[in-house]
Amino acid sequence: MRKLLLSVFAVLLSCSAWAEDVEIDGVKFSLNEETKEASVIGGYAYYSGDVIIPSFITYSDITYSVTSVGNDAFFKCTGLTSVMIPNSVTCIGSGAFNGCICLTSIEIPNSVTSIGESAFEGCVGLISVEIPNSVTSIGVRAFESCSNLTSIEIPNGVTNIDTRTFLGCSNLTSVEIPNGVTSIGSSAFCGCTGLTSIKIPSSVTSIGNSALYFCTNLASITCEAITPPTCGSICFYEVDKSVCILYVPAESIELYKRANQWIDFLTIESIKNSIDGIYYNLNPEKQEAEVTFGEIGYSGSVSIPSYITVSSITYSVTSIG
Repeated sequence: MRKLLLSVFAVLLSCSAWAEDVEIDGVKFSLNEETKEASVIGGYAYYSGDVIIPSFITYSDITYSVTSVGNDAFFKCTGLTSVMIPNSVTCIGSGAFNGCICLTSIEIPNSVTSIGESAFEGCVGLISVEIPNSVTSIGVRAFESCSNLTSIEIPNGVTNIDTRTFLGCSNLTSVEIPNGVTSIGSSAFCGCTGLTSIKIPSSVTSIGNSALYFCTNLASITCEAITPPTCGSICFYEVDKSVCILYVPAESIELYKRANQWIDFLTIESIKNSIDGIYYNLNPEKQEAEVTFGEIGYSGSVSIPSYITVSSITYSVTSIG
């Protein structure tokens, strides 16, 4: 616990340990004379309209690199319509854009490595977000209540989808979690009533309490893990398990039929991965693929490849089922 607290403190310190405050061209900064770095600050309703954050600023003949958007920098800036973040920024702090209801899109540069807690919470105008591969950490409640968010790309470097990350994103229709994520936090997708499908990679070993709570329109869940991930209580509460089809590796169907929480799904079928019109059963542990029967069968000329790549994993095609 002490180590965890020290890690959290280090992240907060990196985004908020600054000295003198200045305003340049309508943007307020906190300056660190020792490191020659600047962090965007502001606070409650400080900004409106379009804001351009520069890569560098000069103050008292000293040049500072703008390396972070500080904690609560744009908090409740309800008139903010757009913001340009430069490639010099590596950290988006906690609550940075919380409550920016008129912010409809944002481009996060590939220099950013961490997105803080509640960073975009309540940004109801956001429709889509593309998170660059440089990001390895997305904080608790980062996109909570972004009710108009329809799509989001989660980068490969992220290993954990934290608690309540997408809670209440009611217009999110489908999610593909990248291989490398090992855990899905409590209430991560709770209340995502527009979600019709979700793909869980083989790397996931645990799914938290209420993770998919009240995802009432889920029609399919694809879980690539050979061993069923452990699930917290009411993980799939209000998911219609008589309608929602659970797709799992062919060799694991019986395991899922006996596993806690998974056992409640009435229809558990083998995963059908289609690439160039050919369907495969995949074995992520052995990285082998088997050609299987397709949804509409086959006709004409069929060319079976030696290898296929699915979710960044290369499989050797070793058998025809």
